[in-house]
Amino acid sequence: MAETLFKRWNQELTMAGAGILLLLPLLGIQPKTYLTLTIAGLAMGMLLFLVASGVSIIFGLMDVLNFAHGALF
Repeated sequence: MAETLFKRWNQELTMAGAGILLLLPLLGIQPKTYLTLTIAGLAMGMLLFLVASGVSIIFGLMDVLNFAHGALF
């Protein structure tokens, strides 16, 4: 019972902290700039995920780096 309450409290505290960290930059910059930077950051993260997953799948299946990924190293 106590572990369940601790997990829930920990999750709520984490979500509150993440919310505060996401809204904190709005105090110093314009909302349009914040939205633009957020979307650009998400797009860059998705691109890095695609590259990393491609490299790991090719290397994991073939045990050799593909020449197409050579420009990344």
